[in-house]
Amino acid sequence: MKPIIEHLGLAMRVTALFIVFCAPCLRGQSAAAANLPRPSYLVPTAVPPDAREYLRALGTRLQVAGNERITLIGTATDHSGTGTARLVYELPGNVRLDRQTAPAAPLVYVPGAGVSNAASVAQQDLDVLESLAADSHEAFLYSFTESLGHRLLGTRFRTDDGKTPNYQGPYYDIYEATGPSPAANNAVRQKWYFFDSGTHLLVKTRYLVKRSGADVAIESQYSGWTTQNGQPYPAKIVRTENGTAVFTFNAAQGAVGQSAKDGLFPGH
Repeated sequence: MKPIIEHLGLAMRVTALFIVFCAPCLRGQSAAAANLPRPSYLVPTAVPPDAREYLRALGTRLQVAGNERITLIGTATDHSGTGTARLVYELPGNVRLDRQTAPAAPLVYVPGAGVSNAASVAQQDLDVLESLAADSHEAFLYSFTESLGHRLLGTRFRTDDGKTPNYQGPYYDIYEATGPSPAANNAVRQKWYFFDSGTHLLVKTRYLVKRSGADVAIESQYSGWTTQNGQPYPAKIVRTENGTAVFTFNAAQGAVGQSAKDGLFPGH
């Protein structure tokens, strides 16, 4: 099998045609897509057959009530420094990050409502929210209910040229998704989601963004997957830009449970 980079080079050329001809219509749909409510839960038929393994990999929390909220306590490192932090993810895609380095400015995103106080949020923090809210395993699955185009590029991709004796991995299933990203002000993104071929859990999400006329390579990484109450979640999340880490969250403890109307998210 050819190396991943060669396959992605072809995918980028093919999908570039899609963006050139279809991005205008996607942009026209993006505002409506951002305001459409997400379903609270996903049934297997909400995603295509070749993506259902990735739904099953997350346990049952996206499919039945009882484990809608994940609360992670640990440390975060970003442009403000390093300090204790709490990351809360709640179905169908609410995200909140509280940081010791910015105690008065929690980062909050709610599907349909967008980023709380977006006008006062620094661009670096908006980027962090995109990694947390739009690049995750959950976001990938919910994107099948939204205005995105998807295709499975293939399974069990190797990172070598296919000639390494006794290759020990990793192996990746790679899915491509193209469309508006509400967590990034509805910018049209072309993203590649890399899933571990064995566990079917997300390893990383890659894409390019334009800044000052230049492409910046983004990678959101998810590792240290841990299971609680039968529900997996990543204990480490890293965002890199052109290979340099700009945000890292390390969870020391996590809890999985029901959603709550406790004011953490607008309207809740």
